[in-house]
Formats: sequence, C-alpha cells, structure tokens
Amino acid sequence: MDSQSDADTSVVSEAWTLLAGHVEGFVEAWDGADSPPPITEFLPDTAGPMRRLALLETIKIDLEYRWLHHKYPRKVEEYLEEFPDLCDEGFPCDLVYEEFHVRKQAGEDVDPQEYFERFPQHVELIGQHLGVDTPYSPTALFQPKTADKLEGIQPGDRLDDFELLATLGKGAFATVFLARQVSMHRTVALKISADQGAEPQTLAQFDHENIVRVYDQRMLPDEGLRLLYMQCVQGGTLHPVVEYVRDTEPPKRTGRMLLKAIDRALDNRGDAAPAESPLRKRLSGMRWPEVVCWIGSRLAKALDYAHRRGVLHRDIKPANVLLTSEGSPKLADFNISFSSEVSDATPAAYFGGSLPYMSPEQLEAFHPGHSRDAGTLDERSDIFSLGVVLWEMLTGYRPFRDGHLEEGWTATLDHMVSRRRDGLDDDAFETLPPKLPHGLKDVLISCFASDPDDRPQTGRQLAQQLELCLQPRLQELLNPPEQGWQRWVLRHPMLSLILAAFIPNVLAAVFNYAYNERAIINVIARDYPEAVPSFKELIIWINGIAFPLGLGLAGLLAGPVFKLIRELRRSNSVDLERREKTWKRALNLGHYAAVIGVILWMVAGIAYPVCLNILTGNVPTVIYPHFIASLAICGLIAAAYPFLLVTFFSLRAYYPALLSLEFLPQQNFERLSRLGRMTRVYFTSAVLIFFISLLTLLLTENDDNTARFAMVTLCFAGIIGSVLAFWLYRAIISDLSVLAIPAIESGKMGDIHTDTVDAFSSGTWTP
Repeated sequence: MDSQSDADTSVVSEAWTLLAGHVEGFVEAWDGADSPPPITEFLPDTAGPMRRLALLETIKIDLEYRWLHHKYPRKVEEYLEEFPDLCDEGFPCDLVYEEFHVRKQAGEDVDPQEYFERFPQHVELIGQHLGVDTPYSPTALFQPKTADKLEGIQPGDRLDDFELLATLGKGAFATVFLARQVSMHRTVALKISADQGAEPQTLAQFDHENIVRVYDQRMLPDEGLRLLYMQCVQGGTLHPVVEYVRDTEPPKRTGRMLLKAIDRALDNRGDAAPAESPLRKRLSGMRWPEVVCWIGSRLAKALDYAHRRGVLHRDIKPANVLLTSEGSPKLADFNISFSSEVSDATPAAYFGGSLPYMSPEQLEAFHPGHSRDAGTLDERSDIFSLGVVLWEMLTGYRPFRDGHLEEGWTATLDHMVSRRRDGLDDDAFETLPPKLPHGLKDVLISCFASDPDDRPQTGRQLAQQLELCLQPRLQELLNPPEQGWQRWVLRHPMLSLILAAFIPNVLAAVFNYAYNERAIINVIARDYPEAVPSFKELIIWINGIAFPLGLGLAGLLAGPVFKLIRELRRSNSVDLERREKTWKRALNLGHYAAVIGVILWMVAGIAYPVCLNILTGNVPTVIYPHFIASLAICGLIAAAYPFLLVTFFSLRAYYPALLSLEFLPQQNFERLSRLGRMTRVYFTSAVLIFFISLLTLLLTENDDNTARFAMVTLCFAGIIGSVLAFWLYRAIISDLSVLAIPAIESGKMGDIHTDTVDAFSSGTWTP
C-alpha cells in the first residue's frame, strides 16, 4: 500500500508540473510575440481533465494579456465558440469573473447587468461570482509575473536594507532568504513575495515561543515586491522530517530521527548543533508518537495564541513549521491576508501543496462554484489542517489520498471535499504505527470530523488532549475503565465515603470496647459492680449518637461534591465558579472526615469517665489512664485512616469526575501541594499508632490477659495498618503528581511524573 501511495503522490506532482509547463510555455509565447499565440498549441494532446484545466488556465492568462498588455480584446463567448467542450463540465463562470475584472482593471466601466444579458440562462450563478462588493481575487492558479520577479533575485544581491546571504526555501509565489539586516546588524529570514494583499500589523506584535517572530515588512513599490523579515530559525522545517518518517520503518522511528533532520539542516548552513541541550536529550529518548504529541501540543498552543488575537493561519503544512536547533517547533508563514474577518482569498495563496491540508469547509470556500463564504471559516479549520500535518508526521502519509485529478478543476475540488466528508478509509488506518499512546488515534480522528462542532473547539483544547496522550495515568484518572472500581465509587459516592470513614472508626470502637471493658472489670468491678453494665450502656448511647452524627456531618460536607458529580454525568454546562468551590471541597473531604472523627473521639474521651462517674457514684483515678491511652490510639486511628482512605477515593474518583478538558484547574496546584503536605502528617500519625500501642503495652501494669491480648493484637494490626498506610500514602502522592497539570502546562516533558512524585514526597514541590 505504501508503494501505491508513493505512486499517487508522484502522479499528482507530475500532473502539476505538466500543467505548469503548458501554461508557462503559453506565457513565454505571449511575451515574445506581438500578436496572440494560438491556445491550441499549448494544450495537452489527449483529452481529459488535464487538458480542460490547462485550457481554462491559458484562457485566463490570454484574457489578461489581451486586455491589459495588448489591444486584442476578446470575450468569453468567443472562447466558448472556439472550444465548445468548455461547457461539458458546466458553465465556466470563473472565465466570466476573470473577464469582468480584467476589463475593470483596463479602465472600462463594466456593469454586471451586461453579463446577465449576455448569459441569461446563468444569471443566478453569475450573480454569485460578480459580487461587486467583493474585492477582486484572481482565479488563475499561475501568476507568471510573480515568478518572473522572484527568479532574478539571488544570494549576493541587496534589496533595500537587506543583504541576501543564502536561499532557505523557495515556493511558487515566494522565496525565503537568509539575510543580514544592515541597519540592525542582525541575521533574519527574509520572505520576498509579490506585493499583493494587505498584511495585518498584529503579526508583528505576536510574542509566543512557538510562533516565528515577525519583525516587520517593507514594500518595494517600483519592483512590486514585499519584504517580510522575521526571526531566523536554523533547524529547517518539518517537510524533510516527514520524508525521514516515510523512509523509516515504524519500530526504528524515534526522537533521534527529528534531531537527525535538524542536524542536517544545520550542517547545510554551516552551523553546529547545541553541545548541551536538555530538550534534545529528552527528545532523543522519546518514541516517535510521543514526539508527535509533543510537537502537536506546542503548535496547537501557538494556534490558540493567534486565534485569540483574531488571526487565522489557513496554510498549515509541514513546510510552514520551522524547527529550532534544539528541536522546538515554530509556526511560520501565517497567511497574512487572512486576519479577523477572512478576506481576499486567492487560489494562488493555496496552490503548491496546501490543498491537501485544507478542511472541507476551506475547500468549499475555495471552490468557485460553492456558496460558502471564506468569512465563515474559523479556528476549527486550522485545527483540521494541523490534524493532517500531525497524521502525516506520525505515519509519513497524509490521511486523505488525493491521488489524481478528476474531470476538471471544480470536479477535483468536489471529490476532495467528498473524501473529507466521508472520513478516513481503511488505507489511512493501515499507515498508523503500532503501540500508539493511549488516546492519540482518537484525538487525531476528532480533528477530521466533518462537522466542525465535533472537532476540538480551540487550540488549547487540542493541546491538552495531546498532552494527555503523554500522561496515561492522568487519562486513567479522568476516564476510568467502565468496569473499574472507580466507576462503582462514582455510582455510589455516599456509600463509598461512609465505608472509607466508617470502617476505621468501627475497628477503633471495637478495640476501645474490648480494652476498656477488661480494664473496668479488673480495676473497679469488685468495688463498683454496676460499672460494667453502666459502661456497656454508655457504649451503646455514645456510639449510637456519635456514629450517626459523624456520618451526617460527613454527608453534609460531601453532599455538594456528589450532587455536582451527578449533574456532570448528565450535562457539562456548569459554571466555573461553582466548579472551583466544589474542587476545593473535594480535595478536603479526607481532612473533613479526619477532623469529624477526632472531635467526636475527644468528646467521647471526656464523656466516658464523666458519665461513668455519674452512673456509679465514684470512679477511681486509676481507670483514667486506660481511657486516655485507648482513646488516644482511637483518635489517631480516626484521624489517619479515614483521611487516607477518603483522600484516596477523592483523588481516584470524586475529584477527577469534576474535571474536563475545558476545566483543568490551574489554580488548584497550591491546593494539591498543601494536600501533599497534609498527607505526610496523617501518614506519620498512622505509623505512630504502632509505636504508641507498643509503648502502652510496655508501660501499662495490667496482668489481665484479655487486655494484654487486645494490646498485642493492636500492635500487629498497627504493623499491617502501617503497610496499608504507606501504600495509600504513595498512591495519593502519585495521584497528586499526576493531577499537577502545571508541570505539563509549563512544557516540562519526559520525566514529569517521576520528578513531581519526588517533589511531592520530599515536600519541595512548588507550583
């Protein structure tokens, strides 16, 4: 299949080259003759789509020369009479459009009504094309005069303030030179093109690490040229990188392949790769799909930056993505005439390789017979194009195989639109390499959605999706498996909270009862026989009040979290202010459970001896150490384990359920850091239970075997509990590091997870 794709690409390239040859031969004949050259001599010999397209293009050039450069005017009807097959694919309205505007340029007072009368059967179609309020945009694919102006400019020349040093790149309508700006004593990239259209000055104000900085522009009206000078990026473009990908087997594709392409570009220009570069080191160790995610997220952020300033790119392709010597991508060559309200759309701006990267709606706006207005395009069209670039970068092939010209130019566009509307075919999926990062395939497919509403809506959203592909643990938290325990927790949030907070307190209550009952029997039961039944009665009353009260308070504090989780399962339309309040509450649920437990056990620690003293008439002071020791242990249990368990549930289920790509809370980093510090305190408390139990066992003078057995049991339980607490502690710290999205947002890739875990564990992490 790869050989077939190469063949298709070769066919398209040869077709365009052949077409350009016919048209350029016709231009040369016009320039070297005093009378109009015959069109038929410059057409392909065989009938077919290539001949029709060549015929249309030569007629457009013929119109320009006849009306503007010579006095041999000719109208569309004469061409239709000479070439009756022009109407085989429908009325060639673009010829009417060209004639109308060429005559206006020649100084004639042309009325659109004239064309309605000349072609009454095509009034509606002509009316769509001759909108007098629409600026003139040539429909000719080839503008030979532009090429002629650029052909004579070579390295060594000086234009205005610029000494041309070397050619960096050359296209059909512009040439980019490495140049020295004499007045500023700096090296720049100088793009020289025909002075057509208007460039928004906002581009010169762009300041983003992944956008090539445009310094300014200068016009040379006598030569009809525009000089756009910008930051010089020495590492070449993505175009040769794609060629490396196509020529390399998927298992051998790594980040080193990107660096190899960059180093070749640097070597060609006499530059050396940076000796010490953390980014190059990180990239060299990444798998190729990870490199694609990383570069894609950077470009998506660059697009978002431009879109939020009202500028669309509309010409995203590998050749317009430059690479620094370290490997960082920079988006270049914003289609300058398309800013805010996209206007002055010219086919020439898209010709030469951009068509395959267009969204279906952009192709429709380019289509001369389609009613779509270019002003309806928005940032989601750029996102489609970026998706095409990333797919090609990942696989070496574009996702939509525009393998041949159809029956005419408009038919070609119709088929290109249709292929994109139909979605990816099996051949495209077969180019995908194995072992892709989880979610990457779905992210790229979403970029190609026929309906723009189904694509990522902003560059920032796409960037976050691509970054998530590099963080599988974060994806697992945000999208737990359907059959996993997290889904059960989300379906039964209150029950899971009760179990997490209730079970440690129940175990503490069992220990408290067993230990203190034996202490009371051994110490005061002989003198106060009513103490044992009174103690049992107190156990029932105090626990009967404390447990429902504690569970009620926990449910009251957790209620808003669980209510919002239920709402978000039905709809994502919840205001940000409410989300922020609920995020904070969700992160504090473990602390709430711990505080409630400690307070209730403190109250119980006072209530037991006081109430027992009231019921029995007198309680010797020797019994108080037993209550104090047991309740201190129970208080630690009530603080540490409910906190660890509830926080674990919160970070694995509750809190992620409140997040989405549109609402990744950057302001929660400090809260996450604070929660990490609290977790260390509670983990320490859990470990102390074992040592306090052991110390109590050694110091308590009690010959009762049952009490000693309770303390020994607690020691062993403390050992098991410490192991459990350590596992929960590490899991919580790991989850906190994964949820620390600022590490991703700041562009810190590679060992992000490990670095942040260590920072959380050591207490040195700062947002």
